[in-house]
Amino acid sequence: MDAIGSLTPASSVESPDIRLFCDNDDAGPGKRWQLVPDIEDASIPVTAQNCRKSPQDQQWWDHINKLYREPGDTGCQDKTVDTFAYTFDIRVKGEKAAGQNINREVIVVCAID
Repeated sequence: MDAIGSLTPASSVESPDIRLFCDNDDAGPGKRWQLVPDIEDASIPVTAQNCRKSPQDQQWWDHINKLYREPGDTGCQDKTVDTFAYTFDIRVKGEKAAGQNINREVIVVCAID
């Protein structure tokens, strides 16, 4: 924790190599983690849409840091294990990640009950 405390704060979310969050991976409307939107494509069956999948199969993304989680990964919300922190490495790349540091690492500190 001392090493984290000694890091230099960045002036914007786009520039730092390391991004630290203490938000317990809150998810949903208005939160950092959001359900990946369904694809508007008539050739994709409605049952295949992300919003209709079971929670363990849904895909979520961090719209601030442009990261994805593995389907079913709930980060700090997983109450089956005592997890102190998470890192996420499925980064959005290319044009969809414009303005993002390509080497970004996101660390989330979890609250332990």
